[in-house]
Amino acid sequence: MPDEPGAPAQQSEAVDRPRSPRDPNPRALWGLAIGVLVTPVTLYLAIYSTGGGRGDYGFFGMFYPYLLLLMTLTSGGIGLGVVVLWGLSQFPIYGLIIGASRSWRRAALAAALIVLVHLTAVCLCFWQVWWGR
Repeated sequence: MPDEPGAPAQQSEAVDRPRSPRDPNPRALWGLAIGVLVTPVTLYLAIYSTGGGRGDYGFFGMFYPYLLLLMTLTSGGIGLGVVVLWGLSQFPIYGLIIGASRSWRRAALAAALIVLVHLTAVCLCFWQVWWGR
């Protein structure tokens, strides 16, 4: 019996085996899931703000600045496939990057860098749209 004094304690196999880099990181999957859940809301607001081409592109530029910059720089010469792929993947990639961090400190750093780069792109986007054309 394992409860007897001096009896060896049983250990589960999961405790004995070190974590492999191939093991899925549950935080990364949570980050990906949150990004997938945020995407429909941001896409709806972005499409709604464009008004079928007659809107002001405010939410579109706020949520998808890289795509709007690319469209502005190429005079709209990017294909629909790029727009759809980018729109569906941007926030899940953000979530995956933040979730894949091995510690809360690194996750906070990754989130801060993503926000900084995203806000820089938003500023460039609106500068380009309002004054640069």
